[in-house]
Amino acid sequence: MLTRVETKKFLLLLSRQAVQLEQDLRRHSREAAKWRIETTFSVAAVISAYESFPPDLIVLDPAAIEGELITLLEHAKRNWPRTFFSLLSDQPESAFQAVSERFGSLPMIAPGGSPEVSREIEKEMVGLVNGKLQGLMLSSFLQMMEWEAKSVSIHVSSADRWGRIHLYQGKFASAYVHPLRLPDKEAAVEILTWDNISIAVERSYHNHKNAPLLPLSSLIMNAMVRKDEASLSAPLSGELETGAHEDLADQFLFSEDAFDLPPMIGGNDALTVAEEIDDDEMELYIIQNSVSVPSREIEKKLLSKPNSRDILVGDILSIDGAVAAALVDYSSGMALDMVGSGIDLELAGAGTTEVVRAQRRSMELLGIKGQIEDMMMTLEQQYHLLYVLPGTTLFLYVVLRKEQANLAMARYKLKAAAAQLQL
Repeated sequence: MLTRVETKKFLLLLSRQAVQLEQDLRRHSREAAKWRIETTFSVAAVISAYESFPPDLIVLDPAAIEGELITLLEHAKRNWPRTFFSLLSDQPESAFQAVSERFGSLPMIAPGGSPEVSREIEKEMVGLVNGKLQGLMLSSFLQMMEWEAKSVSIHVSSADRWGRIHLYQGKFASAYVHPLRLPDKEAAVEILTWDNISIAVERSYHNHKNAPLLPLSSLIMNAMVRKDEASLSAPLSGELETGAHEDLADQFLFSEDAFDLPPMIGGNDALTVAEEIDDDEMELYIIQNSVSVPSREIEKKLLSKPNSRDILVGDILSIDGAVAAALVDYSSGMALDMVGSGIDLELAGAGTTEVVRAQRRSMELLGIKGQIEDMMMTLEQQYHLLYVLPGTTLFLYVVLRKEQANLAMARYKLKAAAAQLQL
C-alpha cells in the first residue's frame, strides 16, 4: 500500500464571463466540487497571482480577456510545464494556427448551452494526469495515451538521462533525448529502451498537428527488438537479474520538477511531504489493491478444484500457437498453477503482475472507470495474453508463438476458459 498527498486539481476560468462559467460548472458537473476553481479576466493577474502555484487547466475565451494570449502562453512555456489550456471560442481552429505552431495543440471548446460547455470542461479536467509516475512500463502508458487520444508531452528520465515524447491526439509527433541530437523516431526508440524510468506528463509545445504523425505500435516494436538484441549480446549476472527483479516492485512517486530539468528520484525520501500544506487545498489519497475475494480464499478454493490444471492443459494449451500457460494471483505475484515450457513462468508471472498493477493504478489516476478484461503484449516472436477473472485478483496468462497464433480466436478461447474458473 502506498499513501500519497496530492493537491486538489486547480481550474482557472479566464474570461469576462468567468463567474457565470463557474456557476454553470458547479450546477452541471458533480466533479466540480472536488476542484479548486478561481476566476479572473486579466492575464497580468494570472501571471502575478499564481506564480508559485500554477493552475492545472486554464479555460479561456481569447475574445473576452484583458491582455494578450501570447503573453500568457509564453509565461506558461517557461514556467508552467504542467499547465494545460483549452480555448473557449466559436472561431475555427485555423484562426489559431499561428498559436498552435508556436505553442502546440490547444483543445477547443465551442460555446453553447451551459450543460454542454460544463461537460467539455469536466472532460478536460478529469483527463488530466498529475504528478510523477515511477514503476510503470512506458509502452503501456503510451498505449493508454493513444486510447485516450491525448495531446501531451511525456517527460521520461532514467538515472542521469532524460527526454520527451510528444503526442498529438494519441499519435507520435516528435521526441528529444538530452543532450543528443537524434532524429525524432530514433529518439523515441532510445527512450523506450530505458529501464527504471520515471514519467511526468506535461503540456507539449512540439506536437503541432501538421507534423507527420505515426502510430506508437511501430516505435514500441522497434524498441522491443533493440532491447532483445542488447540482452542477447550482454551476459546476465546473478546480481543484475536480482536487481531487475526487485525493480519490478517500484511504486508511484509524486513530486514536481522544473520544466527544463529531469525529474529527480529521491528514494525513500520521495514518499515524504517536505512542505506544510493547508487542509482546504489538499486531499489524501490511498492507493491499494481493492479486491472482492481475499487472495488466500481464492488460492484455497482453486487449489481444491480438480479442473484448474485440466483447464490450463486441455483448454488453454490447445489454443493454436500456445506454448505455456499459468494461473497467477496478482495480489501476491505468485503463479498458482503452471503448464508448458520455454519460459520461466514464475518469473513471467511476477513481471506480468506488475503490468496489471501499473495498469490499474494508471486507470485510477486517469479517472477511467471499469475493470481490466484482457491485455496483450507483442514481442518479436511471441504474443503474451492475459485475461483477468472478474471479482478476483487472478488472471490467466498464455504465451503464443506469433507465426502460429490467431489472436481473435486466442482471445475468445482464453475468455471461455476463464469463465470456467469463476468463483
